[in-house]
Amino acid sequence: MIKGRYKEIWLNRPKDIEALKMRMGTKNQNLTTLIYAEGDTRAFVKYLSSLRELCISEEIDLNTIKKITEIFLRSDQSRAIRYYRMEGFAQFLKEAMEVLQKVSSIQDYKSLIEEVLIYVGRVNFWIDEQIPWSELSSYFLERKPSRIRFSGTNQLNEFK
Repeated sequence: MIKGRYKEIWLNRPKDIEALKMRMGTKNQNLTTLIYAEGDTRAFVKYLSSLRELCISEEIDLNTIKKITEIFLRSDQSRAIRYYRMEGFAQFLKEAMEVLQKVSSIQDYKSLIEEVLIYVGRVNFWIDEQIPWSELSSYFLERKPSRIRFSGTNQLNEFK
């Protein structure tokens, strides 16, 4: 059952977040993994929102939007497992795909997408909360770079 599942993680951080924090990236640190997971889930929210808007506009038929949605869900489910080891999130997406197969109207589709959108948005919130944005900002401000050279180019960007 997908409906209302976001309530399980609204106030309580999902176990997947702890697993994600243990996923090490380059140089045996987890910051880049967290940043990529945050970016992936933020992008997921954007395209789920776009699919929702598309079905509201009634400019697409049900079978087409279902096929597009299945591709997105399958892709993000795979990334959740392979890159982030977020098994609970991947299971939720699998269940959403199973419900999607049974959808028989645009209204049912819209209801499903809204539930998935809220859930993914909350997962994104929990991931974002793990990123030490304040410390990163402070570090950057302390360095006060007057010039940054972009890798692979001669282009300079000045900070004032």
